[in-house]
Amino acid sequence: LHHVAVGSQASEDMTSLRRARSRSRSPRRRWQDDHWSTSRDAPPAGGPRERRQHYKDDDDEAPHFQQVAWGQWMARETSESVLALAERCGHRFSARNLATAVHRVGKLGGQRVRSDRRLHDLARVCKRKVDTFDARCLADMAWGFAKTGFGARDLFEAIEAAAAGKVSDFEALDITKTVWAFAIVDVAQLRTKFFGVIAAAAVTRSGEFTPQGVAQTVWAFAFAGIAAEGLFEALAGASLNRLGDFSPQSLAQTAWAFANAGVRAPQLFDAIAAETLRRLKEFYPLSVADVLWAFACVGWKDRELFARLLASSSSSSPRNLVSLSRRKVSDRYLAALYVQRNWPNLDDSRLSSLSLRSAYVQSKHSTPKKFQRNVAATLRDLGWKHTVDYETLEGLSLALVDAESKCAVEVDGPSQYLRDAYTGDYVIDGETRLKACLLRSLGWKVTRVAYFEWEASKFESERHALLAAKLAELGVDLAPPRDAALWRLHDLL
Repeated sequence: LHHVAVGSQASEDMTSLRRARSRSRSPRRRWQDDHWSTSRDAPPAGGPRERRQHYKDDDDEAPHFQQVAWGQWMARETSESVLALAERCGHRFSARNLATAVHRVGKLGGQRVRSDRRLHDLARVCKRKVDTFDARCLADMAWGFAKTGFGARDLFEAIEAAAAGKVSDFEALDITKTVWAFAIVDVAQLRTKFFGVIAAAAVTRSGEFTPQGVAQTVWAFAFAGIAAEGLFEALAGASLNRLGDFSPQSLAQTAWAFANAGVRAPQLFDAIAAETLRRLKEFYPLSVADVLWAFACVGWKDRELFARLLASSSSSSPRNLVSLSRRKVSDRYLAALYVQRNWPNLDDSRLSSLSLRSAYVQSKHSTPKKFQRNVAATLRDLGWKHTVDYETLEGLSLALVDAESKCAVEVDGPSQYLRDAYTGDYVIDGETRLKACLLRSLGWKVTRVAYFEWEASKFESERHALLAAKLAELGVDLAPPRDAALWRLHDLL
């Protein structure tokens, strides 16, 4: 009886204590008890609690303490759990939590979740609230969606519009993430103007970029088809004394980007060559191939460098060429031809094998496009006899050729040009420049008809004059066609 009495008294004391605590609980605690409880639909592993009743405004954000709880929980959960939480509560996320959710899904889920309906719903919420995002949130969101392969044009248009007014707040890491994301999703119509704004901001922060940030930033610009010589030169100057901190992949990316964008930086290439030779054993075969192409593209004449690169590329033989991209196959073959033309005794049978040549020819084989057919028809009107889609003995393809005189007219589309971020001018890309250099060394005379030149010539008489001027560059002097007056009359009508 004594023990029963003591236990009863203890129970009453605990009840009184709980009542006292309930009366003295904080407003935050009372709100949690009144509005949140564990739900059967709650995410696994002790996820955030589900709310019992709705807010008055369906778009109202949850209180700050709940935002903190959600953010901490998402930082340690899987992409599936984050998507499950975003499906129920994403419309009440703050901008920071929306960016965290997208970043987490992109980092852990990758392209496996690209077609997930919940990711599309999350994108719609982000687009609706994009104006509330700060610079870091915009960068994280763009990077996360790019990692998943989700590149909806309307979403990135909204990101571009929001980021353009906040670009001065972007730190170096934010700039790297943003340009990488836009380069990956390939939003072509948005790139030039937006990249120009980003480039101007990046120049002022060129000393803040990490080695990996420098490599990824210049790679993103070159891969997106944007030339920004001022930014490249600023980053080159800031990186000269830090190349020892670059990883082999970062060195290869930097060299490839500068070569493809046509930025002449002899001091940087000299330093990259020295660093590459010092750490050549750390390079993977694909990185060696990128460095080899980059130095061939800029016309580097260091025999020792090419000899060491060829000797170290033990796995550079064209295995599994089908799995390589067209650009990668083209780069490797053109670099091999450059070495053969300059140092025949350094010829590496692995690089110049028939299988690599065959893969290169197949990667370039395509049906003549309407643009090429139109140029060919106009050249026939001018009286220039030519062959369409000619292939040289070395495997290099030419659009329109007079084989007897070794004269060629190349027809260049948008993929063969970069756009200057500051002026909007067109810049020939690295592969096209290297191919032109090789053709000249083989005795060919080549002129180029760019797609933007052709589009600017609206009338047939203008196109006749354009192509006549191009043929004059080759030393071909043709008399005006007998029906030139008829073409001018056709233009007037």
